Amino acid sequence: MCVPLPDKPGPCENFKVTGVTENSVALKWDDPKDDGGCLITQYVVEHREAVKRSWTRDGTSTENEYTAIALSEGTNYIFQVAAENECGVGEFVELSKAIVPKSQFGEFIIILGYTGFVLVTVGISHIFSIVFQVVTPHL
Repeated sequence: MCVPLPDKPGPCENFKVTGVTENSVALKWDDPKDDGGCLITQYVVEHREAVKRSWTRDGTSTENEYTAIALSEGTNYIFQVAAENECGVGEFVELSKAIVPKSQFGEFIIILGYTGFVLVTVGISHIFSIVFQVVTPHL
């Protein structure tokens, strides 16, 4: 009878982005199909700017999610994650495309019209408008 030797875990499954702000990206994934025969102790998350080749270790998580913070708004980032057990860090899996941290609200604009109309816009979304009448007080 042969007993398999412990090994590094396989790649994580279903790696995806769950949220984006102007300076952060929230990530989530499923456990690898193969844990290498050992308990997974943590996950390693790395990122790089899309125009660069070298990876930077962003952090670790004991959960199947992680939020990368202190990112630069408007910069294209690529992320990768790997499971780790007592034998080492397994194979990294990359997101399929670069992610750009950006505000989900855009610019907040208020336009006050001379005709008694206020238009409030956030980014490209029309939030609300108010029609009003200018009244001159009689003294």
